Amino acid sequence: MVYLDNTLSLQDTQPSLPEALTRALDLVQHHSLGEHPVAIEGNLMVLRFFKCRLGSQLVQQDDGSTRAATSATLPTGHAIPYSALQTLAMTEGGLLKLERLCHSMHAVNHFIARQATGPLRLTLNPRLANQGLSSHDARFMKLMEKLGIDVGRLIVYLPEPVEPVISELLHSHYQRIGITLVESA
Repeated sequence: MVYLDNTLSLQDTQPSLPEALTRALDLVQHHSLGEHPVAIEGNLMVLRFFKCRLGSQLVQQDDGSTRAATSATLPTGHAIPYSALQTLAMTEGGLLKLERLCHSMHAVNHFIARQATGPLRLTLNPRLANQGLSSHDARFMKLMEKLGIDVGRLIVYLPEPVEPVISELLHSHYQRIGITLVESA
């Protein structure tokens, strides 16, 4: 993959995309306000953040759900930890945007590109969780609705324990929007 100024290039030999995936690409690009280019690669959505290519790692779990993680690669092709990119999003607003975009990409790849029907498990960033913040806000919900993705099929996982008052706040938020929240033991 070759990176241009602020776009992701698509290979010239890429076959035509299913209509639902093409529509999803347009909607996610619109909702990112063009800040972070998105593209289709191997019939999966990928995106660019700080010149890095981000993709989905979707791993089937024993309970029938699929765990989503973000892979990050430099333009040289070398993999870097996704956590390194999260530190580049220094403000909570930047981190919220990055997480919302990655979770949108995972949902598109799971439910639209792979046409999976089982639940999708998304990890909430601990830095956001400890502040009672969620990337699953009205903007995310509106995008999922436009994509035809039932948010009831999403599971949000908190990888680290949070303060009881924060836990209550997050549980209330996720219950209100219809997403299951699971905390680490």
